[in-house]
Amino acid sequence: MPLSHLFLSEFVSDRGLTLRRWQTPLQGKPVLHFIHGNGFNGRVYSPMFESLLRDYDLVLSDAQGHGESDTGHQFLGWDENAELLSASLQDFCARNNVQSVLGVGHSFGGVMTSLMAATRPALFSRLVLLDPVLLPPLYAGSVRLLKPLGLMRHSPMVKQALKRRAVWRDRRQAEQYFTGRGMFRSWTQTSVSAYARYGLKEDREGVRLKTPPWLEAEIFSGYSTNIWPLIRKLNVPTDIVYGASTYPFIKQGLARARRLNPSLQLHEVQGGHCFMMSHPESTAKMIRNLGVQAI
Repeated sequence: MPLSHLFLSEFVSDRGLTLRRWQTPLQGKPVLHFIHGNGFNGRVYSPMFESLLRDYDLVLSDAQGHGESDTGHQFLGWDENAELLSASLQDFCARNNVQSVLGVGHSFGGVMTSLMAATRPALFSRLVLLDPVLLPPLYAGSVRLLKPLGLMRHSPMVKQALKRRAVWRDRRQAEQYFTGRGMFRSWTQTSVSAYARYGLKEDREGVRLKTPPWLEAEIFSGYSTNIWPLIRKLNVPTDIVYGASTYPFIKQGLARARRLNPSLQLHEVQGGHCFMMSHPESTAKMIRNLGVQAI
């Protein structure tokens, strides 16, 4: 079944935001639930999911302000978004009588999936986290200190997000703009094309990023207040796959996570923070090999 058979479902939260998810028709295969990185959405990872269709029924959840989900007037925070995503997944499982879910998440989505699994362990049978942004306590502490003072706007990632170009004439121009630039430099052309196709929406000016730069910046300028105590208590079998050339602070955070919770299994692969965009098929193979243990 091709990814073109994905259809949209939704969850109306008690916070007034509607979260939406793309899913394949359920065929009795193991269910894989995925949460994207900041500024992306589930369908941007289509080249990776093409290789997983035969093995899994897919549920690709879009967090607040990403993909097809509502943006709202302000970012509700990392922990609150994890709660909303948990409620959305619980709603999906109840509606479809799903008992077992493989949780997969990239970057921000890896942290969301970790928080969900630690607070509601019955949601998942296993986790495969792709380069989750587990910030070392010193870095996370500085975020909590600087944000109320308005100083996080000076963070390189926040400044980069706020300066990000958001509008192009059409998708062809956007894809040409992305190709070979910045984080896209190592991506396959298929992955760049998927971003141009699914990461943008049409409006009267042409095509625009689905995730507004102000929201992406807000996510970068905050963090979960509960992540480290929850990582310590996480008891869902968890594999963490990280890029050999990912950000140094992510490697530091993963080393701390392993010390706090020795049951976590770490796997290094070729590539950087978005290694799954550079190596979609080999990443899919690794998810399949690790996820089969959840069946």
